[in-house]
Amino acid sequence: MKFYKITFFVASFIALAACTSNPQEQATIEEERADFIPISATQQEMAGITFGPITTQNVEQTLACSGQVDVPPANRISLTTVYGGYITYTGVYPGDKVRKGQLLAKLQDPMYIDLQRGYLEGKSKLAFVEADYARKQRLMETQSVSDKQLQQTKREYESVAVEVQALAAQLKMAGFSIALIEEKGVQPEVEIRAPIDGFVTAVNINQGLHLAEGDALFELIDPTHVHIELAVFPNDLPKLAEGQKVYYRIAGDDVIRTGNIKLINKAVGQAKSIMVHVHPAQEDENAIIPGTFVQAEIVYAAQEAQVLPIEAVNETESGYIAYKRVEGGVEAIHFVPRFTTQNVVDAAVLDAATYLLHGAEKLITLEDEGEHDH
Repeated sequence: MKFYKITFFVASFIALAACTSNPQEQATIEEERADFIPISATQQEMAGITFGPITTQNVEQTLACSGQVDVPPANRISLTTVYGGYITYTGVYPGDKVRKGQLLAKLQDPMYIDLQRGYLEGKSKLAFVEADYARKQRLMETQSVSDKQLQQTKREYESVAVEVQALAAQLKMAGFSIALIEEKGVQPEVEIRAPIDGFVTAVNINQGLHLAEGDALFELIDPTHVHIELAVFPNDLPKLAEGQKVYYRIAGDDVIRTGNIKLINKAVGQAKSIMVHVHPAQEDENAIIPGTFVQAEIVYAAQEAQVLPIEAVNETESGYIAYKRVEGGVEAIHFVPRFTTQNVVDAAVLDAATYLLHGAEKLITLEDEGEHDH
């Protein structure tokens, strides 16, 4: 019987205490408990969580922007037809990597046959008039021919030689090999070959298509010298200077690369932005492909600041959360930093204490597990 009386008394005391507690004080206690995340030694080890103090570092102030990989005009090549013709072969696609001298397409046209015939006939005639001119020079020594006859033969030789040279130049412009024509005779097709090692960026032809004089066949780029073109808002222009360091990341690649500002185009473009020309510190033609989207940060200043690693915080809609070490776990501290970088976050507004340094993302999982346990 005593047992029941004591139990009733204790229960009544707890109920009374609950009724007489300050509601505002109770809410504060619950809120503090909501910011507490328990962490066991096992959880800390499995999540890779480490602790340490806020540190003072020389922090780079950066300007976030975006752009794309590009090549200078000298490294962008358009292949066009000199005289036109019908496409009889094409074997490359946009994006293909090609080597210098690789066959890209073949054309044929009756005009090419006429040019080659005229060249071969001219070469034959040139050999004849050259021999005749040499013979009359020898005869001139014995006065067997007149000076007028010799001059007439010389003029004919020079005229034929110029005609042959002109036809050879036309054939070379069209893409023919003079040596091949002289060795094997008239070629039915002209071969279009890559003038550089590079990438095909555009293919404007298909088999059977008739091209007029000057029509574009392909566009190639030489990736041995690429650069980054970044778009920056005009009001950020005072922060920029040639030589400034740039961190950039190519779309689809997590590697952070570096470069330096080479030129700043101070004219505002159609997109209401200023173009900044950046040279990569190391050019990698296999990864830095022209036309690829780029995210970048331009370093415009540096200062000493109290910081935490970016892995020490979690971002929220209104700011960030740092985690101060307390007995049995951590206390979540909401704060708004003056700046963040790729590596650190400003921690000047936080109290001097021991904070979580690595593993903040894992805390979300631990917190969810704790809520499910309740």
